[in-house]
Amino acid sequence: MEDNFEHDVKIVTEKVYYPSARQVTQQEKKHALAWLYASSESGVPFLYKALSKDPIMKEHFVFFAIDSPEDSLRGGNPLPSLHGMLEINEENPSPRVFNLEGDKIMSSYESSVLSLIG
Repeated sequence: MEDNFEHDVKIVTEKVYYPSARQVTQQEKKHALAWLYASSESGVPFLYKALSKDPIMKEHFVFFAIDSPEDSLRGGNPLPSLHGMLEINEENPSPRVFNLEGDKIMSSYESSVLSLIG
């Protein structure tokens, strides 16, 4: 089922990510999220793919995934990790970025979702 799930995650190279994220944050006025991973160890989690299809999330975020990114993009975090670039607007005219440990984020989010349904 997971392999056949249609998602809106844009799987790109690091070279493509930067201009794409800049366009998203400047022109589309959305936040860019990128799941950073090493294909030899993991892939893009199903939950991340599912979030990319949520109508509320799609209103505010564009989802990317990057295989084996450089350390500078990871911010020193181990893979997998989550990189984000927040919307650029008049109040915040410069790119604002963050990096979080991916496994911790996904397990925390899964716990939150499971507590809502169970």
